[in-house]
Amino acid sequence: LQIAWLQRGAERASVWVMDTDGAPARALQSQGDTTRLYWSRDSRWVFAQSPTRLLALSAAGSEGSTLIATLKPGNKQQVYGADPGHPAAMLLIEETQPADTGQAQVHQVWRVDRQGQRTLLLEDPRPLVDLAFNPEGRLSYFKRFDGDAFTILHLDGTGSRREVARCSHLRRCTLVSADAEESLWLIGNLDTNLASLQRIDPDGRTQTLHHDPRGEADLRELTLDPASFKPLIAHYGSTLLHSHALDTTTKAWLQPIIQAFPDARLQISMGTDPGAPALIGVSSSQSALTRWFLRWPTDPAVHVVLDDLRQASLSVPESAAARKIPVQWPASDGLQLHGFVSVPPGSETANLPLVVKVHGGPWTLTDPDYSASTQFLVNRGYAVFEPNFRGSTGLGRHYLLAAKGDFGHGRVQQDIVEGTRWQLANGIGDRQRVAIIGASFGGYAALLGVTHEPELFKLAIAAVPPSDFAWTLRWAVEFQVLELETTVPFGQTLRALDLDVNDAPAMARLSAGSPLSQADQLSRPVVLFAGGQDQRVAIRSVTHYAARLLELGKDVDLYIERRAGHEPDGAVPREAWLYLLEHSLQRELGGKAPEAPGTAIAEYLQRHQRIARGRLLP
Repeated sequence: LQIAWLQRGAERASVWVMDTDGAPARALQSQGDTTRLYWSRDSRWVFAQSPTRLLALSAAGSEGSTLIATLKPGNKQQVYGADPGHPAAMLLIEETQPADTGQAQVHQVWRVDRQGQRTLLLEDPRPLVDLAFNPEGRLSYFKRFDGDAFTILHLDGTGSRREVARCSHLRRCTLVSADAEESLWLIGNLDTNLASLQRIDPDGRTQTLHHDPRGEADLRELTLDPASFKPLIAHYGSTLLHSHALDTTTKAWLQPIIQAFPDARLQISMGTDPGAPALIGVSSSQSALTRWFLRWPTDPAVHVVLDDLRQASLSVPESAAARKIPVQWPASDGLQLHGFVSVPPGSETANLPLVVKVHGGPWTLTDPDYSASTQFLVNRGYAVFEPNFRGSTGLGRHYLLAAKGDFGHGRVQQDIVEGTRWQLANGIGDRQRVAIIGASFGGYAALLGVTHEPELFKLAIAAVPPSDFAWTLRWAVEFQVLELETTVPFGQTLRALDLDVNDAPAMARLSAGSPLSQADQLSRPVVLFAGGQDQRVAIRSVTHYAARLLELGKDVDLYIERRAGHEPDGAVPREAWLYLLEHSLQRELGGKAPEAPGTAIAEYLQRHQRIARGRLLP
């Protein structure tokens, strides 16, 4: 058995491979820009994907490397993964304009072998989104976007196509695999609230075979049998991290692993050959390091692999880190809401300053996985509350749609405020020392918090915040800033989420309570950060708001990095952001005083600060 992995440095990454027989690890690529690895089916090649190219690296090192594809920017080309129907090939999904420009665009699936030879597997006039192969490696199902919904089609042995299911793009229908009986396995909620393990027969009959036993979370991922392609283990991770075997044999095999690693995220790849070991990744909210183990079929014990090579990336002992504790609270309208609380181990929680950390999106979630910024704040003596307000993903379709487009000074913000008050009432945090922070939509929510609830929130720290969410949505739709990331037009997705940018009264209501419109009501300090190359939130959304606060004589700090995008890129910007958090929180909440920043951090902050405590800098 061989294991390949990416070893990331400060700016670059190298590709390594190791035999599990004890031979030393060897580098296949040094200091590259590789972002993802794939094994070929014959295990002789490691395919290395970067933003601009796809390489085939010889696992033995004896046959060198080959450039097999140059990747196009944007959404014109998608690297799907390793081809299960070929010994050494990758699959690409492409959008192509025929030479005759009078013809419509076509969408194709290509097999690209390790020498760069291309073979067309599928062509369709509609955008192709997902594929599923049977155990023989034949393409059996594909998913395409038909303008108003996703359609799943079955391909029989003759190439004939038959529609078996349709799902709106707010329903999940992720293709997994096809089995020997030509039934399709998928993670979906075609006719359910929660995304579950579902199976569709070639005649279109749909069954739900497993869902979260707690009735809370969407299915996160599956472990498959590498021979039959059938799912063996279902993994969940929106509220609690838990895994469930799907048959009695796998249950007996999995149970000792669950007992050895409770409350952990398990990533399990089963061995291809009967005697081959399974590779098991174990991670938690308390460690940035994923530990890797091998387990042979005849040995109930797990054996450490890779830990010695990766200990340098583990800076804080797991015992000294905080566990993300799942919490629930009732909204004032009766909806049960979810989130997480993290506190310093052994602390008197009621006396801690509290930081409310709001996730971005807003259509994403905070999960139980490790968060560097959360652990940083806890290490500095803060309790951290991370709410998954309605509209968050991963908690079912009903939870997602419960926001009903009310992302202004309304229902979603009320979830955050009520959740904060619930934590305080239950002994988490000192109600006189509460701050709210976030990035993107989370930054917008932070600004809403200090604007409308100044008695609760004493400070807002907001990175790349849209100061008027309605304006930002209209801008994003008009300039198609998110079109490169999805097949579905952004405006269409917004309408399905009850946010129509052409609904003038609705947009006016959203703007009316925005931080920008209510800037004169601000009575608490705010710290703002913006990126000059941000393609998601226009920089003028931040600078216009900062200028308005400056005009009104408000307490505002503004930092602008002209070359930055939607998030800090590089070690110095990331460390500077953490220092800014620590410094601002200590100033307003009386937390632990930070150490003086190093020269690089101090120069970075001085260079990019434009406004200091309401004073324009030269």
